[in-house]
Amino acid sequence: MNAPLRQDIVEQEALDSSVAVSASQIDTFVTCNRKWGIEKLLGIKPPPKASAELGKEMHGVAENYHDTGKSPDRLTKAGAMFVSGLPWVAPPKSGTAEQRINFFMDGVQFLGFIDYRGKNVPGWDPEARVTRDYKTSSAPDKYGLFATNKDYAHLAALGGSDEEIRKRIFLSHPQPVIYATFDVMDTGDDVANLDWLYFWSKGKERAKPNRVVLRRAELEDVFEKVVLTPSKQIVRLKMAPPPIEDLEPNPAVCNKYGGCPFSGKECKLSDHQQFAGMVKKMNQYEQQQEEKKQMNLLEKIKAQNSANGSSAASETKKSEAPSLAGTGRVNPPESRPSERPAARAVEKEEKVETKVAPKVASEKREDRPVPGGGSRATVAPDVSDAQLGAALRLLRDFMLGRIG
Repeated sequence: MNAPLRQDIVEQEALDSSVAVSASQIDTFVTCNRKWGIEKLLGIKPPPKASAELGKEMHGVAENYHDTGKSPDRLTKAGAMFVSGLPWVAPPKSGTAEQRINFFMDGVQFLGFIDYRGKNVPGWDPEARVTRDYKTSSAPDKYGLFATNKDYAHLAALGGSDEEIRKRIFLSHPQPVIYATFDVMDTGDDVANLDWLYFWSKGKERAKPNRVVLRRAELEDVFEKVVLTPSKQIVRLKMAPPPIEDLEPNPAVCNKYGGCPFSGKECKLSDHQQFAGMVKKMNQYEQQQEEKKQMNLLEKIKAQNSANGSSAASETKKSEAPSLAGTGRVNPPESRPSERPAARAVEKEEKVETKVAPKVASEKREDRPVPGGGSRATVAPDVSDAQLGAALRLLRDFMLGRIG
């Protein structure tokens, strides 16, 4: 376990507030070092997006409602969105809207604003203090902190209850970890109640809460890895900015969420960097497909086990009936029909794996010597830059068409 969270909350500015770190900075930095550098070191802001502007407007509606109790204007898109979430929103003036957080941990200052923090939140005990964040998205189930988000498929594939999977996802993201850490440090409690309320920005207005309870010990286990380590890297880079070209790009996310606004402009990747990014994206796609297959198999086994349990209970009742007394065992376990489908399903999966394994093994080959020394795995193809560029464009178009 890592060091306890026992630093004090401070209400003072750092000597140089420009080196303070926020959750959004960490998220951008972890996603792509170079994009973070363009924004924070060069000071180039991405052009505003309509979706981001709508999110800001709705947050303003929420803050006004919490502070004054003023009813949202249902004729505006932002107002109608917030109204759809009112069944899960605390009454006006029952907590603090846009609460500023400011604390130090191991020499790093963390700043941020919590959308709402207080009690009387529907769905929770009225006396429970809840940290609430409002999220707007065109598809929350696809992009939010949900198990249906393919970015978290590897965490969902670890199994467990819905609550365990949800907790695992929240603990992997810097924002909930920072907010929950602030909460337990501020109050001295051992738990933090988090509630992310998602609003659909496209289609019919609707909202969906995503709730989780995080314990102090769980936060201590992940804080260094998820928050502190990248934060220290950010502070070092701010204090001694390197050339932007020295910051590692992540070509695999260049086309994510509508595309990076700096791609091809402030950030120009070589053909080889683009190719590496596409290969990484393909590997991620294949890994996600494998995890999805494993999850589907687990669900089938769970369903079959549940069915077998019901059948076994039924068989037990039959065996206890007077008409069967003294006739011995009926359908012994090794031949009971209700268990044979599950056995066939597992056997089928094993056969599939058995067929695939030799194929993969047969494709492996050791590097053989080639004229001039070296091996086939290290010999560069004899193609021109123009040919390589054309091949990369074709491969990129194919991959984007296949996996979006």
